[in-house]
Amino acid sequence: MAGTIGASVLSYAGEWAAEANDCADSRKIWTIESNRMGIRKQRFCVFSQVRQTESTEGEVWRADARCLAGGKESEDVLFFRVKPSRLEMRVRISDNDPEELVRCPMRT
Repeated sequence: MAGTIGASVLSYAGEWAAEANDCADSRKIWTIESNRMGIRKQRFCVFSQVRQTESTEGEVWRADARCLAGGKESEDVLFFRVKPSRLEMRVRISDNDPEELVRCPMRT
């Protein structure tokens, strides 16, 4: 099943970090929303299209994005593979190595 997603609850949205201890440091957090994300205050992306597919390993999201990092703009493809628990995710940005992330607790 594949399709373009609107404003539904997205399992990839939230604050994520490489390790749970990193959640306390805003410089290490990935903030991901339905149509944009900020990575460790170093890279910012806006999604032009997001599609979801189901797999036996969890939900997989593909986002076409325009990103800005180090003053340079790029067109990227992002893949979010969210594990069934929705507490862990693997992210790949274009041809870069994937990064394993854990969901940070919600702040009040």
